[in-house]
Amino acid sequence: MYISFDKTGSNNARISEFAFALYNVLFDEVDPSDMATEEDTFLNIDFIDDIEDAASGYCFRDECDDITIQINSNLSERDQAITLAHEMVHARQIVQGVDFDEKEAYTLESTLADSLYRIH
Repeated sequence: MYISFDKTGSNNARISEFAFALYNVLFDEVDPSDMATEEDTFLNIDFIDDIEDAASGYCFRDECDDITIQINSNLSERDQAITLAHEMVHARQIVQGVDFDEKEAYTLESTLADSLYRIH
């Protein structure tokens, strides 16, 4: 899987480093057989000012069958990190072929942000 960033709404390099740290932690646990079809998949992380419904973020498969995470760039830096952690959990769920589990995403978002974002 390849990670790409559209930093239009975010100029924070720490968020990019945090995204790679999240990926390493969350996807390290994924069974390689689950990732077999994901080898050429892009994980696009977009920071946008005008996000739909003024939400914090979204994660979905796009028209190219890649995974897109959108983060509201109007959030504080800390809230962007928490939202990115939450949506990255959903990206892992997509790769694993399971339904979105909001309980898991909410449970892990603060733990991941607290443990990884301070370091980076």
